[in-house]
Amino acid sequence: MIIMIMTQSMNYLAAHVVMVVRHEETAFWIIAALVETFFVGYYADRLPMFLLDQGIFVRTVEKQLPELAKRMAEFPGGTETFVPLWFLCSYVNSFSTSQSARVWDLLFLGARTHGAIAAPAILIQVSCIFTLFFILSYN
Repeated sequence: MIIMIMTQSMNYLAAHVVMVVRHEETAFWIIAALVETFFVGYYADRLPMFLLDQGIFVRTVEKQLPELAKRMAEFPGGTETFVPLWFLCSYVNSFSTSQSARVWDLLFLGARTHGAIAAPAILIQVSCIFTLFFILSYN
């Protein structure tokens, strides 16, 4: 299932970038730079960095937001159900275009100042906030 989401997530990224830059070749090179700079190991064989960040996210939610973790665990597939669509699609399918642009701003700002290692940490922080709002609005 994660491989299917990984493949589909590239469609979301491509569509989002093409909508913003309105030039296919430019969009291609932007996506290549994103994958090679900010998402190293996210779209690689067996998704090593994605799985690592997913584990960090799950443990962070369990430790910092135990009630939220409990609620998320009630969903089929548990907490891991939410993470692929958020992380692999970089939130373009979870937020409006303007909101996802702000998330990307955080990603780029953090990665510029702390290197590409900071990018997953920022995504994890945003995911915690998004998860809280999602669960609260679900009931």
